[in-house]
Amino acid sequence: MPVRDSSTSEEGAERAAPPARRPAARALAAFPLFVLVLGALCTLAVSFQLWRVVESRDRERFAYLADERVERIRERLDAYVALLRGAGGLFAATDDVDRTSFHDYVERLALQQRYPGIQGIGFSLHFDADRKDAVVAEMRRQGVAGFAPWPDTPREDWNAILYLEPLDRRNRAAIGYDMFTEPTRRAAMERARDTGVAAMSSRVELVQEIDPSEKQAGFLIYVPVYRGGGALGLEARRRRLEGFVYSAFRAEDLFMAIFRGVSAADVGVAVYDGAPLPANLLHRTTAPAPAPRFAVQRPLRIAGRDWTVQVATLPGFDRGSNRDLVPLARERVAVPPRVDVRRRVQHAQRLCGR
Repeated sequence: MPVRDSSTSEEGAERAAPPARRPAARALAAFPLFVLVLGALCTLAVSFQLWRVVESRDRERFAYLADERVERIRERLDAYVALLRGAGGLFAATDDVDRTSFHDYVERLALQQRYPGIQGIGFSLHFDADRKDAVVAEMRRQGVAGFAPWPDTPREDWNAILYLEPLDRRNRAAIGYDMFTEPTRRAAMERARDTGVAAMSSRVELVQEIDPSEKQAGFLIYVPVYRGGGALGLEARRRRLEGFVYSAFRAEDLFMAIFRGVSAADVGVAVYDGAPLPANLLHRTTAPAPAPRFAVQRPLRIAGRDWTVQVATLPGFDRGSNRDLVPLARERVAVPPRVDVRRRVQHAQRLCGR
């Protein structure tokens, strides 16, 4: 019986050993890749959760800023409407309001200090054609030399501006103007007359726009004044109409006053009279960003007129964000360079004897 050489058997065993170790070697070689992939997945998961938190907070911050801008507009215009109602009460309380008493009343209001953005407060008298000469004579007696209602076209009813304060050079250009002759103003005046409440006009060019290079979009708000007191029906309102207390607004001046002291770097605001169309634009705080992170459109109803307010983020909005804390916010992924991965695999293979 042949005797097997033990040394030969041991060498064969050694040659047979590497295949048994190959699965372990492969596993060890793949372990760095597994750790890297797992780390990348964990980074992605954590980044996603952080991104959701930051995005939610930014969205809430934007909603607050949008609400704040819209409420600023609403509160300021509500204050102007209340101001006009108070002036209407002056005419309802006495029949002796003349140019001097109206001037004194408006002067005490300190419009430029307390109500910035308003062009002024005026009174437009409603009268029949047969009273026209008497109205002209009375206004000239009060010191308005050369007073004449205009445009001077034959009609039965007139609504000429008698008083407008402060009487600066812009407002002087409107004295005597019959706003009822212009369709946009007339529609608002008729709505105020028939409802008994304040009515805002749509977008117009004011007669105060006497400088061709400085023209702005404008609008007006009217509050009706009636003879006598008590509740009035529609026919009584039309019959007993005394005139209108009103204010004219230059849109750019108004909104600059409304947003004075407010940062213009985080969100931009655009205000439209009605639908958001270029022809309806009243004001835009700044040029819109090409692709804002957040944007919203809000309806705003003032004195029976519907506006549209658009608010959108600007590049400065992100300066108040925590997006930089999110690893993937700027496309930064915490994965080592590819060359490091290859070197680690090669090193693991050498350790396993391959």
